[in-house]
Amino acid sequence: CPSGARAGSVPHGIQDGATGGECIAFGAWDAGQKTCTMDQDISALGAAAIEFADGAVGDGITLDGAGHSITGDGTHVGVYLGTHTNNAVKNMHVVNFYAGVEMFTGSSNTVKDNVISDCNEGIALLNASAFNVISGNTLTANSAGIVLYDSTINVIDTNNITGGNAGISLRNSSFNNIIHNVTTQCAFYGIGLSNASHFNNVYSNDILGNTNGLSIADSMSNPAFNNNFINNTA
Repeated sequence: CPSGARAGSVPHGIQDGATGGECIAFGAWDAGQKTCTMDQDISALGAAAIEFADGAVGDGITLDGAGHSITGDGTHVGVYLGTHTNNAVKNMHVVNFYAGVEMFTGSSNTVKDNVISDCNEGIALLNASAFNVISGNTLTANSAGIVLYDSTINVIDTNNITGGNAGISLRNSSFNNIIHNVTTQCAFYGIGLSNASHFNNVYSNDILGNTNGLSIADSMSNPAFNNNFINNTA
């Protein structure tokens, strides 16, 4: 196995403290800045790759991939933020997980400047995740690029999404801002709002060559303006 591989084992857990939890197994820990910077690639087979530790020790941490990769086997989660707050995940390549980056009731987190591919869900915000910023990510060949389920007041900004079935998908998710994104060649739709997703702002996006450009179902009061719709089937 390559450096950092953990076949069939528990995830690398990172947390505040002298060593950053298991950060030192695959990177360098800066305790003053509460930053874990990867210095090698990780393979995770049959498990999540990296998780933020339970409790307050898992809050306020930056995970900087520094261009390194985490690779899975199509199951589990690449980086699991869980219920944590004020964390950042940036500058990493995430390949072949069920979800590349996932939070569950997470708040005030930032996921930015990552390259995520070949996942069922590239970035997933679940179960009342709020006040998060998802920006500057490149998502390619995921079944769905960015998904929000039951999540509100998030910013989805300046992401580039290519291929798969859905670019950006909101279900029962309201009061989010979807701005300055590019969605290209998605089989179902570039941006989709459904299942009582209300009061979302959709503006200044480039929606190109998808089957449906913008799909809205069972949702209301979602202003969409200054978007570029080019070569979508519908």
